[in-house]
Amino acid sequence: MKKIIFLFALLAVCFFPTQAFADRIQSYIVLIQINADSTIHVEERIIYEFDSPKHGIYRDIPFKYRRDGFRYNMDISDIYVSSEDYLMPMMFSTSTEGDNVRIKIGDPNQTVSGKQTYYITYDVDGALNFFDDHDELYWNAIGNNWDVSILGSIVQVEPPPGATENVNRDCFVGPMGSTTPCRSTINDENKIQFYNEQLALSEGVTVVVGWPKGFVTEPSAFKRIANFLLDNVFFSLPFIGLIVMLYVWHRAGRDPISKIPITAQYEPPPGLTPIEAGFLLDEHNQPNEVTAEIIYLATLGYLKIERIPKQGWLGKDDFKLIKLKDEKDLPNSFDRNLMRTLFVLGPPEVLLSSLRKKLKITRDTFALHNVGKELTKLGYYDKDPQKVKSIYMGVGGFILFSVFYFFGNFGLPTAVPIVLLGAVIMVVGYFMPRKTPKGADTKQLILGLKEY
Repeated sequence: MKKIIFLFALLAVCFFPTQAFADRIQSYIVLIQINADSTIHVEERIIYEFDSPKHGIYRDIPFKYRRDGFRYNMDISDIYVSSEDYLMPMMFSTSTEGDNVRIKIGDPNQTVSGKQTYYITYDVDGALNFFDDHDELYWNAIGNNWDVSILGSIVQVEPPPGATENVNRDCFVGPMGSTTPCRSTINDENKIQFYNEQLALSEGVTVVVGWPKGFVTEPSAFKRIANFLLDNVFFSLPFIGLIVMLYVWHRAGRDPISKIPITAQYEPPPGLTPIEAGFLLDEHNQPNEVTAEIIYLATLGYLKIERIPKQGWLGKDDFKLIKLKDEKDLPNSFDRNLMRTLFVLGPPEVLLSSLRKKLKITRDTFALHNVGKELTKLGYYDKDPQKVKSIYMGVGGFILFSVFYFFGNFGLPTAVPIVLLGAVIMVVGYFMPRKTPKGADTKQLILGLKEY
């Protein structure tokens, strides 16, 4: 029988705990003074009753919050902790725990028990919100991290000096995100007092007080922007990325300045094909450059071009390309590739119209991706320009892919600056290939030929 009674007693302790077996806060009073410089001064008086000897308590003060998907941080300073009536300073330390500043109060070498009173004071910068028609304090006065019950609480807010009319107030009590209201009054000194009975574990009190514009000084636009970028570091990424990429371009991607002026040139630079000359200008393969390359191959005797007049009213002129020599003797890999592309169907004679229809030839179909490699071998570039571009395009593309793949984890406010960072890397990276002094001089000559 005694064993059964003991078992029921054990179950009662485990599943039906009472206040007698736990610490609790008998009274929690918070006094908040709103200053004209947009800071607030907070005083807290906590009467804590320990069930058993302990070293002290933790007070977690929220200093990070989100609004409209953006992050905002508050600066908590001048923290001071004392015992009864501010007469005896108490030992404490501070640290950051997630979105809270944690105040660890107590002596690690000494325990306390029974009823203890803690006074905590601190200043907060960044707790006010500024709107077009009013300013506002939105403050989690007690926090939601208490793992003990609170038998009673009072939060008193003193509006900024001079704000005595059209002061709005509201209060929410309960777990994080609760909209349950609590009682409030305004005393003879125009101070707003919010009352609440017992709070369960992890329940807090959030107060909202608003007043007309003009009673507090708003932070400057520069300070607001700087704080916003510091609080939302992702928004700084595109600017930081742009600065870094421009610095890298200045050091490793900017072409050397040529001393050759742009004057009319009557012949192309020796040793360059039309494709190479065009590539040195803009690092593109334009359709007209492909046409010029075909004519260039004809001048070298590798193929013959015959014009076929149009037939009928709706006909168009066509051209027959006749292969005269094998492309294996061509020095450039892109010219060899061009010859193979033109005569890929096998016969030594093809109509240009048939190539367009069957092979859909464009400047990309010729696969002239070896042009940059050839120009690098000839000393016109420090490094293969297409490889340099591909590195930055790959990094930027990976960032964009990551954003879209993990979009649910980022959220729109965070995803946008990361997308912009990827775009910055890709855009600046496109201009990163660097010419040698020989390449810069040759470009001036080509521009002179273009002038002619």
